[in-house]
Amino acid sequence: MKPSMSDIESRNFLRGLNRDTAATEAVDALARMNSTHPFREGNGRTLVEFFVPWPKGLGIRSNSA
Repeated sequence: MKPSMSDIESRNFLRGLNRDTAATEAVDALARMNSTHPFREGNGRTLVEFFVPWPKGLGIRSNSA
């Protein structure tokens, strides 16, 4: 998971990108982080806690919450 978070952090958590690009990058990061750990059930709940509020802060609407 570290390379994905380091990449996102180095890019200012995708701030300043247009919504389509930020959404695409966020989904890519979510997929990479979800595939990192073998316990996918627990991963899903944890990643939702991160990925629901984060895109909202970027102005991206989510259908998940």
